[in-house]
Amino acid sequence: ILGKKYPVTQDDFYRSRLSGNWDESKAGKRMKVPTPYTWETQLAANGNNSKTWTELILSRKLPYMAMLRNLRNIIQAGVNENIHKIVQKKLSSPEDIKRSKQFPFRFLSAYAVL
Repeated sequence: ILGKKYPVTQDDFYRSRLSGNWDESKAGKRMKVPTPYTWETQLAANGNNSKTWTELILSRKLPYMAMLRNLRNIIQAGVNENIHKIVQKKLSSPEDIKRSKQFPFRFLSAYAVL
């Protein structure tokens, strides 16, 4: 389906067995999968800056390993002190550390870049 054109007529739509209802505004246009909201796509779209990191952290869209591996980037971006405290609390929480299933060298690597 990806890269294919949307059916031009309603009959073509039903023959193609696509789910949902036929949308005339899409007729003949190339079909695309919507870009998901992930930390990678947000950094690529909005840049490595404090606003992007703040939004990712506050929306809880930054997984533990990504937070650990990007600790230097978060600090260098200049996020405010409240965000620092949130990150510090998350990375030092014994429950979150256990759940993260990270090897000890990941923590050592994060410490070394600071």
